[in-house]
Amino acid sequence: MALKANPDARTALEKQVRRLLLAVADIHEGEAVFGDRDRSTAFFVDAKQMANFRGENGLAIRLSRKKVSELRAALKSDERVDLLRSGSDWIGVHFATRADADFAVELAAIAAEQYRPTDGRPPRLPPVGADLARRQLFH
Repeated sequence: MALKANPDARTALEKQVRRLLLAVADIHEGEAVFGDRDRSTAFFVDAKQMANFRGENGLAIRLSRKKVSELRAALKSDERVDLLRSGSDWIGVHFATRADADFAVELAAIAAEQYRPTDGRPPRLPPVGADLARRQLFH
């Protein structure tokens, strides 16, 4: 079971990023399936974890392999971005300023587009209960 992060310990920028992420259509907050084990908050689109805080003032974003490949040159040249490993659908983004935070949220919004349902149905909410526990077992 993941330990709950102390919300008071979050930086002002992390709080701002959280507010901005939750303002993006179809992004919902839920308990992390994977990511930093000392933090339990993650962000989901259609029940798929697509972002979570990483370290202090960092965000892991599930951009998708296709988008990482498509944006690789720009991502690689940006000092705020960590390409986590070749072929990964995740990237890391560090934010030290409001502009950096906005940049991280822009990338998360691109990620959200990748996970929205395309069949017209409303997106599913983050997993809870037994579904969450089952997913956490495998990550």
